[in-house]
Amino acid sequence: MSLISRLTPSQRASLQREYDQIRMRDLDEQDRRRAWAKEQCPQLLEIRSQIAAISSQAARDRILNKTQEGPDYSERIGELVERQQMYLDNLDVPRDFLDPVFECPKCHDTGFLPDGQPCSCYISKAVRLVYGSMNNRNLDPDASFASFSLDWYSTEPGPDGQSPRTKAETVLKQAKDFAARIGAGHGYANMLLYGNPGTGKTFLTNCIVSELLQSNINVIYFSAVDLFEALSYTSRQKQNAESVQDAAFVTECDLLVIDDLGTEMTNAFTRSILFDVINTRLNLHKSTLISTNLPPSGLRTLYTERISSRIMGNYHVWQLTGEDIRILKLKKAGAAAAPRTDGISS
Repeated sequence: MSLISRLTPSQRASLQREYDQIRMRDLDEQDRRRAWAKEQCPQLLEIRSQIAAISSQAARDRILNKTQEGPDYSERIGELVERQQMYLDNLDVPRDFLDPVFECPKCHDTGFLPDGQPCSCYISKAVRLVYGSMNNRNLDPDASFASFSLDWYSTEPGPDGQSPRTKAETVLKQAKDFAARIGAGHGYANMLLYGNPGTGKTFLTNCIVSELLQSNINVIYFSAVDLFEALSYTSRQKQNAESVQDAAFVTECDLLVIDDLGTEMTNAFTRSILFDVINTRLNLHKSTLISTNLPPSGLRTLYTERISSRIMGNYHVWQLTGEDIRILKLKKAGAAAAPRTDGISS
């Protein structure tokens, strides 16, 4: 069953109302821009009217006189377009300033592409309706790359000669590049973040998701526990299902995030499902981001060589090290609240 077919009539109606509201905002913004342009430079709207009139006449001539040569409409339109661009440049606004306004240029805020298929923005909204109880419920609302502080990482070199700060700087840069690549639609990428508890993996994962949710990228975020619970439910609903391809939220999203892999109850079922998730998304060229406390050797022990080899061979693997940041924050808060020994309140 596809994701779209899971929508109830009320959910479909809700999505339609949402797109109606978006298009109303589009028209309001377009009217605002045109009113401003008319006030600043009345010639602009006159030129656009002339372009529209000539284009309509050219279309009529093509229909009525297909084999006869008519006026050189393209040259006249080209001259008007050049004048329009000059005026727009003088106003210091983009050259598409007076064009129709759309939040999603792919579907023009209808939710569907010209071939009738649902747009990625529609799928993203449908995901929130169908899986809203699970999807993104654990996200930190304050997470952003700007709020990811390197101050919690020590500058003292570790056993490998690199300090936790140096590693964190590298991983932060890679996380930004990962988000930028997926956000721009430049192919797909996979990332594994691992390290001891409290080293910032989940927060950095949240930063990536937060960045991508600002675009039309379809992101699904699950803790490992929630993911296997959802897939277990799907399997029970369709007893003949042999793969996760029947779970639309796994196969249709642009980025699947599995946080805290290894915290779930691991058994033959979860190992089989995890392999299917990873393998299916690799075959579909769909991006996946995994965070875990387990080192590569731990993944191999817990999930078998078959699974770990697919992760290590197809994912960019990065490690965060250092002390538990949550404990460091508690210590800092405790020190700030502690009474002064000289009896003077702080």
